[in-house]
Amino acid sequence: SLIGDDNANTLDATGETQSLIIAQAGDDNLLGSPGNDRLFANQGRDFINAGTGDDTVRAGKDNDAVLGGDGNDVISGGLGNDRINAGDGNDLVFGNAGIEYIDAGLGNDLVFGGQGNDGINGGDGDDVLLGELGNDCLHGFSGNDLLFGNGGDDVLLGSLGSDLLHGGGGNDSLDGGFQSDVLRGDLGDDTLSGGEGGDRFDLGLGDGSDIVTDFEDGVDIIGLQEGLTFAQLTISQLGGNTQIRIGDEVLVSLLNINATAIDIEDFAVV
Repeated sequence: SLIGDDNANTLDATGETQSLIIAQAGDDNLLGSPGNDRLFANQGRDFINAGTGDDTVRAGKDNDAVLGGDGNDVISGGLGNDRINAGDGNDLVFGNAGIEYIDAGLGNDLVFGGQGNDGINGGDGDDVLLGELGNDCLHGFSGNDLLFGNGGDDVLLGSLGSDLLHGGGGNDSLDGGFQSDVLRGDLGDDTLSGGEGGDRFDLGLGDGSDIVTDFEDGVDIIGLQEGLTFAQLTISQLGGNTQIRIGDEVLVSLLNINATAIDIEDFAVV
């Protein structure tokens, strides 16, 4: 085990097989072994390189930088504004308090943003990214990813895979990217862009008035949730756009689409 003091320490376990490293006050460097380590920061702006192995890492009270390295790691941000690179492997990452930038790296990762306005990049692999509280930016990148914005006004970017995007609460912006994606704005007045591929835009009663920027008739479809049926819908032209509503509630506006092109074939009950 390596335990620091109140000075700026370098706690180096690179020559060990596995280690417990605990920092104290001071701006410390924590260097893990090739094995399965436990590394804990504390006060000060700390740098943590967990190295290879399946490691457990916890950032401290200030603004820390964490490199998970290879292996299936469990990484927790601290109270400060941390930068976390989880590295290769199937990692579990918690942003916690503060404004985090998290790069999940290679592997199938599960990432929780926490309380701040976080930026999360899923990297390669089939990832699950949850923004939680705050106005977050989630980028799935490659792989078939699942993105949840949750609270706040979030930006969700699916990118290269076939992704499922949930905006959650708030007025969110969702962009599916280059494959066939499913986009659900959920609560709030959301802006949805499917991108390339045949995309599905899901609507629900009471979820707010959404905008779809790039609906393509005969390619994309609209998913009806929560018991909605095509017979309940009123489809009308408003300027150059198609408006779909139930009674006085506008569910969605399809930009640059003629209402006469929209029929039951454009919908699916989901």
